[in-house]
Amino acid sequence: MDKFALKLHRMGLGSVAIFVLEGLKPFSNLLLNLGVFGRPIMDVLIPGDLYDRLLEVLQSRESVEYLISKLEELEDGTLAFGNPD
Repeated sequence: MDKFALKLHRMGLGSVAIFVLEGLKPFSNLLLNLGVFGRPIMDVLIPGDLYDRLLEVLQSRESVEYLISKLEELEDGTLAFGNPD
């Protein structure tokens, strides 16, 4: 999850991801099911590893909250990862 947060942050999508995740928290279970169903279409639009991680996040509300907190820390500059590997 930390690697996913760092990847989003480095792509410049941290703030956007926080905004989207906050808005979609109540619908995470529905989105997970739609994401699994729409996998063949989304593979064309989104790299497979990024999409897998997104589905992993949507599996539980705690995962969504954790990702949001990590992204907020990265955006505020209060969290820095040395080597995320």
